[in-house]
Parts: sequence; structure tokens; C-alpha cells
Amino acid sequence: MSAILNRSSLTSLSDGLISFIQYLFGSTDITPGEYRWSPDQQATKIFIGGPFTYSRENVGQMPTITVVRGPFTYENRTINNHLSSSANTFQDPEHVEILSGPVTIICECGAGDEAIAMAQFLLLELQANRVQMKKQMTFLHRLLWVGVSPEQPVKEEAEITRWQCSITLQCSIYTGWIKRETGLDRFSKVQITNADESWDSIYGSTTQGSDLFVDNSANFGVSTTNDPQFLQQELSKKWYYVSFDGAKMYTIEEIVNSKTLRLSQIDENGDTVPFNPTENKPDVKYKIYWNTVHLGVALPKKN
Repeated sequence: MSAILNRSSLTSLSDGLISFIQYLFGSTDITPGEYRWSPDQQATKIFIGGPFTYSRENVGQMPTITVVRGPFTYENRTINNHLSSSANTFQDPEHVEILSGPVTIICECGAGDEAIAMAQFLLLELQANRVQMKKQMTFLHRLLWVGVSPEQPVKEEAEITRWQCSITLQCSIYTGWIKRETGLDRFSKVQITNADESWDSIYGSTTQGSDLFVDNSANFGVSTTNDPQFLQQELSKKWYYVSFDGAKMYTIEEIVNSKTLRLSQIDENGDTVPFNPTENKPDVKYKIYWNTVHLGVALPKKN
């Protein structure tokens, strides 16, 4: 197995806690001899490890401490989480993800009081050495207390043979992520459809110097009984236009009444100004336009 698959911060978290506890019980200055841990299974007085690392036959009546990691989940849901970056830029970012989950330390002894005392001893040592643990396990984000269970009997064939007391921590760790540079994928298909909608009449009339446009044959309004019917939202956004020649558009500013519209136009400076016809003109042929644009895109397939 390659090194990148053989070692991760998840396995290092459990191994780091196990190594710390083994150090505590292996030190002659910290723990008494009857609880001395040794890597030699024939010489050790206590078994310390992960789940399934020793059998009940090997343990016998000796105390055990087992470190069990529960399910870890990502604290954030974004893939590209920025821990830090250069001031006011997105250059040189340090990308990390944070995994969080429970870790349980199970203390098992021949008596309930002994299991509780061992759990309390570990609580004190974890608290006292938290800074050094953080320095050694640089991937460690934080440790939080969750709780300590009451002593619980371990039964074998309906007989209580041992007792357990468990400490639960909430741990979070940093994990890196791999950024692969990939080329741009073109859209496989882009289709734009312009549905040109219009309403026309030949009975419009203009008055010189007036921004009002009149059609006595029309029934302008926003209700379903009007013809033409305007939609209030589109009308307020000024999405309706009048054109006399099919080229220049005059914006409909408002419906004055069922026969009259107020128009505006764009002058030579690009400013919006009131509609200003140069002559009185009856029976004007015109169209009212509004556009519906449909955009359809087939995206490239991405994993």
C-alpha cells in the first residue's frame, strides 16, 4: 500500500491518543507499577490499543484501555474552504477541510470503582497535556469534552466479570485536499430562441409636442378584458415599446387611460426624454412589442 493510503489524519488521531495513553502508563513518574504498560505483551500490566487489537484470552483479568473512533463528518459543506489567504486577494490560499466526530476511550477493569478512577485519571491528564498534544498532533483542530459514562458491568455468560467506564471526546481535525487543474469544457449545445410578440393597429394618432399617444380603437389595460393586455410587472419595468417603422422603439411609460399611452424616447445624447412628435398625425400605423427570450444550454457532464 502506498504511503498516502497507509497514513491519514484520521488514523493518526486514534494512534496519537493511544500513544499518549501508553506514555502515561509507561512512565514510572506518573503511574504505579501495577498499572505499568509495556510493548511486550508478556510483561505489560495493562493493555492499551484500538479495537480488536487484543483478545479476551490474552487480557485475562488485566485492565484495558481501548480508543474507539466514531463516524466523522465534514463541518462545512463547501469543497473549497479557505482557512486563510493573502490580504484582499485570493492568491496563495491554504485550503483545508475540517472533519469532526466522537472518540471514545473505554476503561475496563475488574471493579467499577477502579474503572471510574482510571477514567478520572485520564480526564485530568488530557486536560493537563492538551497544549502539548496539540503541538505534537499538528492536524488536530480542537478537542471538546462530551461526557463520562457511569460504570457499566461487562457480562460473560450472565456473570459480571468486569466493569467499564467510558470517556467521550468530540474531536475535529484538519484534512488537506488535492486541487487538480483541468481544461475548460465547452457547452455541448446552446440554443437561443427569440419569440417576437407584438400587437398592431392602424388607428394611432400623435399630437405635436405631446408625449401622449392615442388610439381610440384600442382598450389598453392590465386586466384580462383589455386588448391589448399589459402585465403590471413588465409594464413597471418598462419592457413594452411602440414602434412606427419597425426600427426605432419608444418606451411605454404608463397607461393614462384605456385609449392613451404615455411614451418616452432616447435623444441624441443617450438620455431618456418624453416622446416629442414633430407633427399632428392621425391614422398612424404602429406596433406594440414585447420580447420573450428562451435560453437552453446543455451542460458538459462533470463528476
